[in-house]
Parts: sequence; C-alpha cells; structure tokens
Amino acid sequence: MIFNSKRFSVDFILQMVGILLGFLVATITAACSGMYIMANAGFYWLSQVIVLGVLACLNPSKAVIGGVAIGLGCYLAAFAIWLFSSSHPESMTWLFYLFSLPGALIGGCTAHFLVSRLKPLTSINTAFMAFGLTIAGVAVNQALIWFAIFYQKGK
Repeated sequence: MIFNSKRFSVDFILQMVGILLGFLVATITAACSGMYIMANAGFYWLSQVIVLGVLACLNPSKAVIGGVAIGLGCYLAAFAIWLFSSSHPESMTWLFYLFSLPGALIGGCTAHFLVSRLKPLTSINTAFMAFGLTIAGVAVNQALIWFAIFYQKGK
C-alpha cells in the first residue's frame, strides 16, 4: 500500500495536496496566458509559496499549511477563471490577486492561533478551518481593495 499510515499522516497528505494543487493551478493559469509560461507560473506559485513560508515561520501544524495552500490554490483558480472569462483580460488585473494575498496570510495566521487555542481538532477539521479563514481573509481584503478603488473614483 503506497499510503502506509506509518509513513504518511493525514496532515502530510493535506499539506502535499495543497502545495501540489497550487503548483498545478499556477502552471495551468500560466499556460492559458500565452507567452512566458515558466516565468508566469513561477510568479503565480512563488506568491503562494511566500505566503506559506511566512506562515511556516509561526510553526503551524501541517493541516493548517495544507488548508491555507488549498485555499490559495482555489482562490487562484477562481481569479483566473474570472480574469480569462473577459474578452480582453487586462494585464494589470493580476495586481488585485497580488494585493489580496495579505488577507490570505491574515486568515492563515488566524487559523493557526485558533487551532492552538481550541480543543484538539482532527486534521480534516483543522484544514477546513484554515481553508475557510483563508478564503474569508481574501474576501475581506478584496472588499477593502474594491472599496478603496470605488471610493477614490467617486471623489
């Protein structure tokens, strides 16, 4: 059996699934964008790795890292679908993706601190909480960005 429970824990599997999902989505997104596939894939994935690296400095569980990584991969996929659904995707739109990553980091840090304060959770519940808080952090950050843009536009 390839996934022997003594070799691979659920935490480790969640972490690897999240990281590989982010890499896969970044590569597919870069391939859809046309030119400079490797540079674009590196940019998309490196931005996720930086968020995960900063979060790793807090020494969270692997399930938290996995949940945040899955959240980042899903967010990149949703953002790419939204961007490429336009007939003329703007090149500067990726700044919105980049500027929303601090919200993901805040969501991941919140998940880490909640998990460390709550009663012991299963790995799956921990990953779901990290995923949800990551998406919530991105949503709040996006709302603040859009509010700032439209507020300035109205002046």
